[in-house]
Formats: sequence, C-alpha cells, structure tokens
Amino acid sequence: MFFIDDECRIARTVSPGEWIEEAFRVGSGVHEFKWVCSRNDTDWVSPERVLVDQVNWIHDTPLSPVYRFYSGNYKGHFFTMDAREMANLSATNPNWKYEGVAFYALNVREEGSVPVHRFYSHGYRAHFYTINEEEMWTIRLTNPNWRYEGVAYYVRSSASGGTTPVYRFWSNVYRHHFYTTSQSERDILATTNPNWKYEGIAFHSWVMPTP
Repeated sequence: MFFIDDECRIARTVSPGEWIEEAFRVGSGVHEFKWVCSRNDTDWVSPERVLVDQVNWIHDTPLSPVYRFYSGNYKGHFFTMDAREMANLSATNPNWKYEGVAFYALNVREEGSVPVHRFYSHGYRAHFYTINEEEMWTIRLTNPNWRYEGVAYYVRSSASGGTTPVYRFWSNVYRHHFYTTSQSERDILATTNPNWKYEGIAFHSWVMPTP
C-alpha cells in the first residue's frame, strides 16, 4: 500500500535511488506517474516513510524537470532531465551538490521544439549543451575535447507562451559553460565575475510544468 499527497510522500519503504512507477485514481481518471527517491526522510516519525523529490507526470504534461548540480571541485554545473542519473549522482558522487530544478523542458519532440544536444569533456570535467546545429556539428567534427552524448531534451529556440530564456556563460578559466533562467544570477555574474563571459540566450524553457 502507498499514498501520495501534495508533498509527494509515500507510505512504504523505498531505497534512495530506487525508481518507482505506479498508477492511481484521482476523481474520474487514472493517472500514471513515476518518481525517484533520493534520500530517506528522517523527520518523519514512521521509519517506513520516505520523502521523494519529484513526480514526473507522464500523461498530463510533456514537460519534465531539468535538475541542476554544482561541483566546487570542478567549478562548474551539470544539468540533467534523467531522474535516474540525478539520483545516482546524488547518492554516489560527493563531488556534486544537488541544487534543485533549474527549469522544465520537453521530454518528447513537439512541433516548434528543437533538440538540446549534450556533450561531455573528460579533460574539463564539464558538460556542454547547445541547440545550434552548426555549433553541434563543428564540435563533433573538429574538437576532440568534447564527446557527443546525444539529445538531452527539447526546448524552444525563441520565446513563446509560457517560456523563459535560459542564459549562457562560458569561462576560459574553468573551461565550463553555465546556464541559468535567473535574471539576477545572470546580471550578478556578468557584472561582478570576470571569470565568466556572457554569451547570450541559449534557448527558451519553462519555469513551471505547464505546456
């Protein structure tokens, strides 16, 4: 038996990193959902209950959260939509600190959306994301520092209803890109930190899970 409330609590024991898929009835409809457990909830009296971080609605919306991590050792951020990857990194890699949901993106391609291509550099310990097809192919064909990992998720290339810009930075010092939807974070970094160069809007995403 299990139950789920507004804070995504469930009434049975699961382990951190465990992936769960269930179906439950709300009103007249049956809704499928899936979530991942990232940590045990020690605040609850019952040891059989845990707190889960995120519910990804399968049928109600094509949007999923993109999770944000920061590494003080590598001086860079990492972004992923993959809840399994998020949970595994949280549970097994102390180099990365989970910072929450950065934004929402499409988990399937829809009309008007474009793919976000993901790269990884072992030498820089960094990931890079771009919607620019020319940039993607130039890096794949000419820059051995970066390995192409495929499409990460789908976004808009320009503003549309409900979207917000994702701002892009590059650091020659840290050899990392940084992405943020926060205008204040963008402005502070652009005006106070010479290690980071503002490169403009990378793409447009969503700040809430509403398509």
